[in-house]
Amino acid sequence: MCVSVGERPSGEPFPKDTLRNVEETGEFVVNVVSLALSNAMHESSKAHPPRTDEFEAAGLTAAPCEAVEVPRVGEAAVSMECTLDRVLPIGTDNLVLGRMVRFHIRDDLYEDTGRIDVAGLDPLGRLAGNYTKVETIFDLPLEDLR
Repeated sequence: MCVSVGERPSGEPFPKDTLRNVEETGEFVVNVVSLALSNAMHESSKAHPPRTDEFEAAGLTAAPCEAVEVPRVGEAAVSMECTLDRVLPIGTDNLVLGRMVRFHIRDDLYEDTGRIDVAGLDPLGRLAGNYTKVETIFDLPLEDLR
């Protein structure tokens, strides 16, 4: 599992709490953000002062994990508990690499096939600083590429 953590937008000399917390604890959680959680996610990503409780600032619930000590977002439909493998500085960003050790999926998202109902998950993606909603789900190969 990997996540990218950039510098604080204000150019402050200390790293974001996200990176500092991962390096101090050796653990992190990746929560899949749905459209319903988008505003809370945006609030949690703001440049809050160090040591701010971002769960509280965003109005989210800190839920306990099973394999790591750090909390996950209770409202998230999917959460992945991870242990830190390494941090790779790349330009002004940091690529955080981890090993997923536990996976949480909300029960109503399991399909009879054992797969996740992606439409029900309603996930968001991030593209170069903007966001996108996953709206078209298809299988490959495509028969008609028009």
